Amino acid sequence: MGVRDLDDEDHPGWSMGRAVELFGVEPAFLRSPDAADVPAAAG
Repeated sequence: MGVRDLDDEDHPGWSMGRAVELFGVEPAFLRSPDAADVPAAAG
């Protein structure tokens, strides 16, 4: 990951595996908003 990636809002901050470990959830749970076409939070 380069420094420029930090300014890219579409660049993932964590890998799927790391997020699963941190939050203690299943990968399917993290993918479910994408599958349900849930809009991203406004920033």
